Amino acid sequence: RLDNIESFPELYNNATRFHEELKTIYQIKTIFTTNWDDFFEKECDAIPFISSKDFIFFNLPKRKVFKIHGSISDIGSIIATEEDYKRRYKELQTELIGNYLKVMLSTKTIVFCGYPLKDSDFQKILITLENELKEFFPRYYFVTIDENLDSKFLKKYNLIPIKCDATYFLHRIKHVLIKRKE
Repeated sequence: RLDNIESFPELYNNATRFHEELKTIYQIKTIFTTNWDDFFEKECDAIPFISSKDFIFFNLPKRKVFKIHGSISDIGSIIATEEDYKRRYKELQTELIGNYLKVMLSTKTIVFCGYPLKDSDFQKILITLENELKEFFPRYYFVTIDENLDSKFLKKYNLIPIKCDATYFLHRIKHVLIKRKE
């Protein structure tokens, strides 16, 4: 299907609108995604991190994309079945990508774009962080067009919704950075 998208410029342009906007915001150096596609690699020139062995390239001065559910460029890494999800959750608890994800979620300002916050893997990671950080649990932002948000869930996990399209959000961020000359 991904090859099919690339065969049709209109489909490809629509699929990569977000990436096109992101690629010019050089201040964003680290991306986490559960998507299998290689759009961050192709459009944003990001180095993919799929497993612990990829950390050998961590110090390269390039944007990085951490592929939580694998990548089309490494078919064996794709997380698709229920068994895959169980295995991956265990790996995220013990391996470098999971540890790095938890450090980033604990220490950086995180903005989720286009990510379903009700994802069970994500909720398990939030529960782990909540148990470890307790009253120091950080605030997160997420960009959504969803009008039906669960206010209890938002409050429990310190989530601040930004209601707009993710590509538009990046466009506005870029506009502010240009205005500030950053």
